[in-house]
Amino acid sequence: SLELATEALRVALETCSKKGLPIAAAVVDAQGRPVVMMAEAGSGGSVFVAMRKAATALEYQLPSSTVGATIVNNTTMLPRMTAVMFISGGALPIWRGTELIGAIAASGAHGEGPIGTQDEICAKSGLDRIAARVR
Repeated sequence: SLELATEALRVALETCSKKGLPIAAAVVDAQGRPVVMMAEAGSGGSVFVAMRKAATALEYQLPSSTVGATIVNNTTMLPRMTAVMFISGGALPIWRGTELIGAIAASGAHGEGPIGTQDEICAKSGLDRIAARVR
């Protein structure tokens, strides 16, 4: 729902902001259409990059960090890659039971770890906040 998507992004932005990492973030539906997009003032991130990461999580039904870490050596994954996708960390699929209903993604949290590590931590905080209420 719009309410849950908005809550998830607010939590994601707040989590990164507390670390001094202003981000941009997006929640998309199962078809990759935007539900909510937000960007904190001063963010070096982009809601459009977040949406591209979300497209990756949707296509592969995996966190974008997992895709980025495995796609080069996986002959079944690589042909499904499109120009729309971003394979750095930062996006997580959103599940309602066994049904993929969307993805949440963040962009711009430059910090420790490989590119997108902090983005994914912040996106996960938002997803964790709403996960029990996704029905």
